Amino acid sequence: EQVLVIRSLTHLSLWFSAVVCIVFTVIWFSDIFTLRCFVSPLAHHGYLKCIMESVGIFIFFAGFRDSIRMIAHFDDERQHVLQEKRRQMDALELESQRVFDVAKANMERLRQQVVQKL
Repeated sequence: EQVLVIRSLTHLSLWFSAVVCIVFTVIWFSDIFTLRCFVSPLAHHGYLKCIMESVGIFIFFAGFRDSIRMIAHFDDERQHVLQEKRRQMDALELESQRVFDVAKANMERLRQQVVQKL
């Protein structure tokens, strides 16, 4: 439901792109399905028009698919994912520092035991 709400100009442009791509895909698919692409002023070039529309279908459908993916993953909170990654990296840095301090303490304790044995 939240995906359908237009949140910003960028989000609106993604929706516009998706609509344009699907419209061209449907129009060209219907031309090929009904074989209207063969009916052209230059009849012997009709097959070229059908080939070009077939290529266009794949290109515009790929554009439609990409637009829908971008709409689905649109980050409305402005850098929300980046902030989450930074938080995780900070937590990882604290954990690794704690592990390093424990290892350092263990090494010092081991060094003292070796010195005592000598």
